[in-house]
Amino acid sequence: MLAVTFDMTPSPKPATPPPEPDGARRTEPRENSPGCSNRQPDDTLAGASSKPPTPPPPPPPPPPSDEVAAGDDAATLELVWQLQQEEEARQREREEGEARLASIPAADDDAESIALAIRLQQQEDDEALRAALGPAGAALLANEGEGDDEREGAVSPSQYSYETLVRLGEALGEVSRGASANAVGSLRTLSLCEARADSGVRLGEKCSICCMEWEEGDSLRVLPCGHAEHVECLGEWLKRSKACPLCAKEIPAE
Repeated sequence: MLAVTFDMTPSPKPATPPPEPDGARRTEPRENSPGCSNRQPDDTLAGASSKPPTPPPPPPPPPPSDEVAAGDDAATLELVWQLQQEEEARQREREEGEARLASIPAADDDAESIALAIRLQQQEDDEALRAALGPAGAALLANEGEGDDEREGAVSPSQYSYETLVRLGEALGEVSRGASANAVGSLRTLSLCEARADSGVRLGEKCSICCMEWEEGDSLRVLPCGHAEHVECLGEWLKRSKACPLCAKEIPAE
């Protein structure tokens, strides 16, 4: 027969935590709910939110409002180019005239005569153009020279473009200012040796028209003033003018 013994000693009680001081706040753990999260704030996101926002880039410049401005620029450039070409042509003419005068030796007595002839020829051109102008031609040149103070009171072919003179010639017809064929045929023709031996011939060192020195076998034509030039050179000259290229003395009309 088994004997059962019971332990009647009481079991120890669990330790009671000490009481909390007054004013202390008890923090109890909170269970995570489906709609809440206990994650700590992300330092990276917090730092990024503290930076100032980047300003948007400036808008691109607007395109040209119309195409008329481009067309005006092209027309202006074309006009400037045309005026520059005309000015360069006039400059070349002046340089050729100066080179012709510079090619004459300083001791040559005909240097002043050539300069005088050029001035007289210009005056003759001006007078002939004024005489040939009619109402249509005068109006045309007035329109071309409007607003230019340098052209007031003077009409010169060198002041107008080639196209203007062509239109003027078409309106007025061709005006001949050269010597007649009979007047040219009446001039004496001599060889170079005969011209040198003739005391009435004023012979320079070269032809004043082509600026080439005399050579044996050259044929010369003598003007009434005594100046002699190459037959071919003087023939072309007298088609445009009836005045001597050196002293500007005119050939008498036949």
